[in-house]
Amino acid sequence: MKSIIYIFLFFASVGIHAQNLVMKITNPQTSGSQVTYDVVADHFDDLVAAQYSVSFDPGVLSFNRVQNFNLDQLSESCFYGGIPGFITTAWIDLTLQGITLTDGTVLYQIVFDMNSGTPGGVCFSQQPLESEFAQIDSVFSSYFIVDDCHTDPFKVDLMTNTEEISAQYGLSFSTLLNDHSIHFSLNDHKTLAFRVYDMNGKQIASISEQEYTSGKHDLNLNANMLPGMYIIHTEIDHQPVAVRVIYQ
Repeated sequence: MKSIIYIFLFFASVGIHAQNLVMKITNPQTSGSQVTYDVVADHFDDLVAAQYSVSFDPGVLSFNRVQNFNLDQLSESCFYGGIPGFITTAWIDLTLQGITLTDGTVLYQIVFDMNSGTPGGVCFSQQPLESEFAQIDSVFSSYFIVDDCHTDPFKVDLMTNTEEISAQYGLSFSTLLNDHSIHFSLNDHKTLAFRVYDMNGKQIASISEQEYTSGKHDLNLNANMLPGMYIIHTEIDHQPVAVRVIYQ
């Protein structure tokens, strides 16, 4: 099976940052046929972006809503619950200044309907949206989780070797966009096609396959884009590549 390579770059050079960020799904509170979980963070220091998935047993629980947001620019639009058994989250600080929170801050709450009258089984997951956390000049190589699957802090290693990936494929993107164009450069001649998706997985633009010479290229997406994070998909040497970009 082909793997998808994710590149999460804010500038041309990005360092690897090992923080003891701890994300927790905790404190289930039952009320009638519903249960509410707190999503809590420790060591949330100078973050500009975060994305991750939460999994649950759809036979036991049904996703109802998210509420009580305590992180600037976090809202319902940052979440997607359309895949049975999963909730994905993608958040960015559009000021790119970085946000720090007091340890133990409840970022938000997740409300579930209990299908069988009992809670349980709500855990962080690397699917369908792989976890990534970033500061303005670095990405995290790992973080820790506490949830129904891990009562003690469990270390999750993250994909971060972006320089090696860029070198392997000879393709680099400008991932901080101020217009409706894809800006990229190639080390050599390649035939490429592009598809652009929002963080809910909806395709918003596509560019048919064509040949590109080495050097810099600008492609107009001709799409309506709101400020936020998007994913550009292409394929190089039969290897799918997905690049995250931020549109301001």
